[in-house]
Amino acid sequence: MMKYTWILVSVIFLFGCNLQKKKETSQKTAIPQIEEVTNDLIGKITRSNFEVLPYAAWFTQNYNNYNLDKQTIASFEEVLSDYEITIFMGTWCGDSKREVPVFYKILDETEFDPKKITLIAVSEYKDTPEGFEKGRNITHVPTFIFEKNGVESNRIVESPIATLEMDIYSILTNKEYQHTYSKF
Repeated sequence: MMKYTWILVSVIFLFGCNLQKKKETSQKTAIPQIEEVTNDLIGKITRSNFEVLPYAAWFTQNYNNYNLDKQTIASFEEVLSDYEITIFMGTWCGDSKREVPVFYKILDETEFDPKKITLIAVSEYKDTPEGFEKGRNITHVPTFIFEKNGVESNRIVESPIATLEMDIYSILTNKEYQHTYSKF
């Protein structure tokens, strides 16, 4: 009986070591993926940056999971084409990862001209090497700036007051709209 106990213990020990080695190996292969995710984009970028990993993972998921308010979009769709939009975002920022894909989904629904969008990725300090943020009062991201004839009409900062669709509607129809941080 003692002989069988030692054999059983030996087998468990050997398999346990192999399982530990497999676990260590899988952890080692995960490290480069984690490092990859921390490579943040900074400067002028385009939507095509979100078509590759690691950015495609969060962009595609948040884009696909959002249900549009098509009735509200229809109410501002025609007016939206009169505007240009500048988006300041951070690929490191949870709010940007949540709101920017939804914003693009809204723009896609309206068939908004992509040439009228400027997309700028900022560092955690809200800056870029080129200084795109200078004079733009970028305190939180994402910031969606709506401009008509070269003049800022209004902006959505960090997160919408109601929904992105409702906030865009308020901005484009000249309703009294104040973004989240406008009182500070």
